[in-house]
Amino acid sequence: MTNSQRRSQWSPTPGEEANGVVERSGIDDAARARLLQSAREILGSGVEPGTGARAATGLIVGYVQSGKTLSFTTVIGLARDNGFPLVIVVAGNKDNLLTQSHQRLAKDLDVEGGVGLPAWIMEKNPRAQNNQYEQLIRRTITNWRDNSLDADEKPTLLLTVLKQNQRLQSLTNLLRRMDLQGVPALVIDDEADQASLNTKVNQGQESTTYTRLRELRDALPCHTFLQYTATPQAPLLINIADTLSPDFVHVLEPGDGYVGGEEFFRRGSPYVKTIPAGDIPPNNALPVDPPNSLLEALRLFF
Repeated sequence: MTNSQRRSQWSPTPGEEANGVVERSGIDDAARARLLQSAREILGSGVEPGTGARAATGLIVGYVQSGKTLSFTTVIGLARDNGFPLVIVVAGNKDNLLTQSHQRLAKDLDVEGGVGLPAWIMEKNPRAQNNQYEQLIRRTITNWRDNSLDADEKPTLLLTVLKQNQRLQSLTNLLRRMDLQGVPALVIDDEADQASLNTKVNQGQESTTYTRLRELRDALPCHTFLQYTATPQAPLLINIADTLSPDFVHVLEPGDGYVGGEEFFRRGSPYVKTIPAGDIPPNNALPVDPPNSLLEALRLFF
């Protein structure tokens, strides 16, 4: 894992939650160490709990299918270990994608497992019209501020929300009812290149999703906002004064077993088989039977 563009502002300490994510990941010891160090650099480049009202924006870049989800899950665990009472994950612009992300987070963080008091309270798409969610957030913050409670008596509230106009606005409306001064929050924007950026900047306007994310951030006086993506060109090229312009960039390097575009498309790649010239119909005439290379490709695919 490479270092962040700027030096870490503070040094988070891995505890039970971050270590648990890494141990359950199934990767080898060297990869575990790199993953934890990367998570420490990412979270440590953002806002330190107890330092007052401010915000930081990070851009986290990784190859396609190179472990971005495992990275931000480890960062979330590390946030819990270091006193963050509130984590928000903006994931997917379709319900099935959000459900998939919600279920994976619950599994990787072992939300339903473990012994003793729960470390997490996890909810999906909280609604401002439901008093249950307001009470839940208030109770989380009240417990976090209660110095008579031990750390394991203060579960972290993990909210997953669809990257969609009404869902984001509903969550923001909930947060606006709270006194969140000094309350450290972590916000993850998964696939940050999709819908998050201001697509109307050239017209001097704001696109809807961009506005909703900006409003969400405005409702959190003390937070770190992490943009995870495999296509960072747009976030890097936006105006430096834009609210989504990153204060720091961190590059995720895939493990030794990663197979991506460089391996697939280089000359002589063992992962690529060339279609024999004899299997290509002359003059685009359809063959009577499928060629052997097509049958083999179908067998591999299925």
